[in-house]
Amino acid sequence: MSPSFRRYLETLTATCAQPVFRSACEAGGYEVMSPRGSPLNVGDKFAPSHPVVRTHPVTGWKSLYAGVGLHVTKINDVYSYEDRLIQDYVMRLITQNHDCIARMHWTKQSVAIWSNACTLHAATVR
Repeated sequence: MSPSFRRYLETLTATCAQPVFRSACEAGGYEVMSPRGSPLNVGDKFAPSHPVVRTHPVTGWKSLYAGVGLHVTKINDVYSYEDRLIQDYVMRLITQNHDCIARMHWTKQSVAIWSNACTLHAATVR
């Protein structure tokens, strides 16, 4: 990603929401806990805004918020076609870019430690 595009993404925020939250709870027979985590998460009407680029609180390293493309309703303050372009681009970076991937072959007594503040993790099947 070019330095200028990285700087641009740092200026953006994204609204995150799960439009299927209510129907998933109903289908699973779950009651919606209220509040959940933040006192602002009351009922099923919540749509927090997060920076698209997050800074790790300990290392200061910057990372793309993984929710872009997955849990993001929209990128704030851009036109809908720009929102789609940005989300599609970030999703491709996350799913098709192998530059920053650590692979682990699990063996007995293996352990992996990561910070959820800046790590994407996914299990794969061999």
